[in-house]
Amino acid sequence: MQADVAIMSSGGITAGGVSNSHVLLIDIQKAMMKAARKVIFCLDSTKFGRQSLTTLCALDDIDVIVTNEGADEDLVGELRANGIEVVVAGNAAS
Repeated sequence: MQADVAIMSSGGITAGGVSNSHVLLIDIQKAMMKAARKVIFCLDSTKFGRQSLTTLCALDDIDVIVTNEGADEDLVGELRANGIEVVVAGNAAS
């Protein structure tokens, strides 16, 4: 299996890495990450600083994180310092 991009979510992200509570998905997510040229995680701000049940990967396995306003600024800074592109999506005006 090969992919240009793997876009995933998880239960949480900390300075120690990404974790997930869906144990059955961990093996699938790890296989997708291994097969992809680029790994993107879409994590809303409530996932920042949250440790879930099982470790999925280290920070150096991630290329991009997309989140919303309100994500922990210290953790966002640490992610960027580790070479991860962090995209913070703003609220669209209605």
